Amino acid sequence: MTFGFRGSERGTESFLGAETSDRRGYPLRPRGHPTPTPIPPSLVPSMPVARMNGMMSTSRLVNRCLASAMELRRSRRQDVNARTILTANCSSASPPTPPTPPTPTPTPPKASNSRARRRLDAACLELRPDLSKTVVQSFIVQGKVFVDGQRASKAGMQVKADAVITFKGAELPKYVCRAGFKLEKALDVFGLDVSGATALDSGLSTGGFTDCLLQNGARHVYGVDVGYAQVCDKIRTHSAVTVMERTNLRHLDTLPELVDVATLDLSFISLSKVAPAVVGLLRENADVVVLVKPQFEAGREEVGSGGVVRDPEVHRRVLGEVRTCFEELGLRHMGEAVSPLKGGQTRASQTGGGGGNTEFLQHYRRGAGYQSNN
Repeated sequence: MTFGFRGSERGTESFLGAETSDRRGYPLRPRGHPTPTPIPPSLVPSMPVARMNGMMSTSRLVNRCLASAMELRRSRRQDVNARTILTANCSSASPPTPPTPPTPTPTPPKASNSRARRRLDAACLELRPDLSKTVVQSFIVQGKVFVDGQRASKAGMQVKADAVITFKGAELPKYVCRAGFKLEKALDVFGLDVSGATALDSGLSTGGFTDCLLQNGARHVYGVDVGYAQVCDKIRTHSAVTVMERTNLRHLDTLPELVDVATLDLSFISLSKVAPAVVGLLRENADVVVLVKPQFEAGREEVGSGGVVRDPEVHRRVLGEVRTCFEELGLRHMGEAVSPLKGGQTRASQTGGGGGNTEFLQHYRRGAGYQSNN
C-alpha cells in the first residue's frame, strides 16, 4: 500500500485505489465512481498532524457547547426555585410599613418684589377704576400720564409695581369712551328723549352708548355683546345696567321686557344679519338708532388700505341697503346724519384725527301692527 501526502516527492500516488494530489494531500474522488467511505483516524496512524489537530479542536468545541447548555439549564432551574421560595416568603410575611414622610418645612412669605413689572395702562386702570381702558390709553397718548415724574407716551410700556403714577391735566371725560359722543349727537339731531325708557344697547363693548343713555335719563339698559371683559367697571357695576356678555345678538329671542329704544353699534358683522332679532324686541313706536359702518357693509374689494372706505358712491349705496333692510322689517326711516367722529380704524382716529372711516347715524321707528317676539 502506497500513500501520497502533501510534500511528497512523488507528484501523484494511489491511496487505496484513489489518486491523491500533492496540493491538497487528500484522496481525490475518481471520476465516474462514488465517493469513497471515509477511513477512521485509528486506521490511518500516519495522517497529518494538522488534520488530527483539527478533528480534536472540533470535538472539543462541541463538548464545550454541550457543557455550556447544561450549565445554562441548571442555572435556570435554580433561578425558578429561588423565585418560588421568595414568593412564598413574601406572601407569608406582613406587608412592610411605609416610611413616614418628612414634615414639610413652612416656606416663609416672599417679600414684595419691587422689580415686578406690568403694563402702564393696566396699572392706570387699577389706580383709576372709574376710567375705561380707552380713556386711559387716550390720556397716555396725549402725554397726561407721568411715571415717577417722567411723561409716559406708550400704553404698553412696562412699569414697576411700586412706580408712582400721576395724571396731570387729564380731565375726566363725559363718557367712558368716544362712542358716547356719537349717540349724543343722534339724540340731539333726531330729537329723541330717552328719559324713563328701557333701552337695548346692541354691541355694548366698553359701554359708551349705555353711558350716554343713562346720563340722558334711561331707566334701564340691557347691554348685549358677543365678547367679554370689555365693559368699563363704571357701567358693569351700575344698578340700572344688565350686562349680557358672550351673547350673540342674532340668537337673542327674548328679554325680560320689551324696549323703548334700541341702539346698534356693531363691528365685523353686517346690520342686515342682526336687524330681525333687534326689531323683534321692540315695543310699539320704539325708536332705533343705528351707527352704520361702511367697512362692514361694503364688499371686500371696496375696502381700501387700512380698512377704510373712501368712495362716496359706496357710502350712498351702503346707506340705501341698510335703509331697505329695516324698512322691509316694518320700520320707518326717520332721519340720517354723519357721525361727529370717525371710526377708530387707525391710530390717528383713536386720538381724534381724521384717518378712520366716515360713519353715519340713522333713525328708525317701529310702526303699529308689527308683531314682536315677546
